[in-house]
Amino acid sequence: MKPALLLAFCLAFFTLSTQSGSAAPLSAGADARLTAALTTQRFVAYVPRGFSMLNGVPQPATAAGIRDDLQRLRPYFSGIVTYGLGSGQALIPELAVKAGYHALILGVWDPKDRAELDQAIALARRYPQHVVALILGNEGLFWKRYQARDIKAAADYVRTQLPQLPLASSEPFSVYLDSPDARVLLELDLLLPNVHPRFEPWFRPDNLEQATTFVTEVMQRLHTVTRKPVLIKETGVPSGPAEQGFTEQRQADFWSRLLARIPPGPTQSVAGFEAFDAPWKPRELQDEFGHLEASEAYWGLFRRDGSAKPVLKTFGPWTGQTLPPAPPPPHRYPGSLLN
Repeated sequence: MKPALLLAFCLAFFTLSTQSGSAAPLSAGADARLTAALTTQRFVAYVPRGFSMLNGVPQPATAAGIRDDLQRLRPYFSGIVTYGLGSGQALIPELAVKAGYHALILGVWDPKDRAELDQAIALARRYPQHVVALILGNEGLFWKRYQARDIKAAADYVRTQLPQLPLASSEPFSVYLDSPDARVLLELDLLLPNVHPRFEPWFRPDNLEQATTFVTEVMQRLHTVTRKPVLIKETGVPSGPAEQGFTEQRQADFWSRLLARIPPGPTQSVAGFEAFDAPWKPRELQDEFGHLEASEAYWGLFRRDGSAKPVLKTFGPWTGQTLPPAPPPPHRYPGSLLN
């Protein structure tokens, strides 16, 4: 679809749509950019390989490491979804823009942290053509790191400065459907649920048809509670360990089925999850939650050494498109973080 026709379609679609929630609606232009991003970009959930946790202490990513990661990801993805801005991750937007990505959904790890919110606002102003949404927290309601009122307060604060920037918060899908906190999430502009069949009691690694049907049905149910767009931020199956029945081929088979069921469109899409294996996760999660889950090390579409798994053939190459123009930032911003 040509960019001009795409923009016209997006404007028409959201003019006719009825948005749920009580927050002030986005302008037609802001809605069109968000819709265009979902339709024309392929997103991947990204934590730098150089980032890790060691005994509860963050080990920061470096610019060189992020640059290498983004170069490996770019043939397959044109959009990046991040989780936070600490420990070197604030470098991602600038490096992603330079690497040719078209769309960024920036994560704020702690919506109670005013400094992190201000940093996200500054980055959105610096890269208005690329930043299409902010994420106000990741699974903090589910794990009780913050409360719904903290998300609402963060959203109100951001909207005073960037009233036309779409906002979201990411939680397990059940929180959007069966929680008293759902109202706050549905008042935001975009849903970013995490849908993991692997953690359902019926899950078996050899029954990928049931797993992908489950994800598809969750998407359908979310559409019954809101007309706002839905980007599944996390899903998939890990590629190991083999003793649990996980293999790289089964990971590829899952994604082959799911991508055929949920292609990118104006109301829904699925992000690749996650960019790279993270061998530090099982031990750190055990220390935090008291349970060792070895498969947490193997969710990546790339291995820890940066080599591609077979699943990348399933995704295939993706160029994306330049998004419709964004309005200029309201005031000047500081220079590059790399200077």
